[in-house]
Amino acid sequence: MKDLVALLCGLGFQQVRTYIQSGNVVFRGSGTAAALIEDIALDARQLAQAAAANPFPAARARPQSLHLWFLERAPGAASLKSLQALRADAPEGIGRSKFAARTESLLGVAGTARNWRTLTQLLAMAGG
Repeated sequence: MKDLVALLCGLGFQQVRTYIQSGNVVFRGSGTAAALIEDIALDARQLAQAAAANPFPAARARPQSLHLWFLERAPGAASLKSLQALRADAPEGIGRSKFAARTESLLGVAGTARNWRTLTQLLAMAGG
């Protein structure tokens, strides 16, 4: 994470802070540096919109079990049906589940997930 912080600082970003050892980074910046990552990063407004659109508000009571997926684009309906067959709890963590392992290939869309705890911490760090 130190190397990631150094890289982002070297690109001209300010107030670079990381959260846990998984590549979650909050920073400030604009101009040329911001344009470099525009397609791969979410700004605070986009992150807040994703949190506000949570279709399972009752699940917030178990923040480690509620995951929001950030996809490159919307998947097709047929892809969603394939994924439905894998729905299940991941009591030992979503990172080790069949659901997480097969999500991108079944949807045909690149993406990443964050649990509710991480999402709310990133929002707090971003000042949202």
